[in-house]
Amino acid sequence: MMMVITSTPSLLMMLLGTASLTGFSMMAQSWYPSWRSAAQHPAGALVDLGGWQTVYWLASALMVVMAVIYCGLPCRGINSAQLPPTTQFNSIYR
Repeated sequence: MMMVITSTPSLLMMLLGTASLTGFSMMAQSWYPSWRSAAQHPAGALVDLGGWQTVYWLASALMVVMAVIYCGLPCRGINSAQLPPTTQFNSIYR
């Protein structure tokens, strides 16, 4: 989410994104007990099927899938590593 917020074209969108991220993080902390039990059921089922390592293998496999999908996405515009730092900083407030 922070990557999306930092890549917004205007300061207003960045502030709205930051406010929504803050709200969602507070909501997650207040609802954590009910979400924890909801997440434990699928993890418990995986542990019953293949042991506790199954949860970690599945998580690592999903990370690899997400990395492959991310690497397959098309590039957007100019490579920011080639721009001087002042241009990168100024591009935030356009």
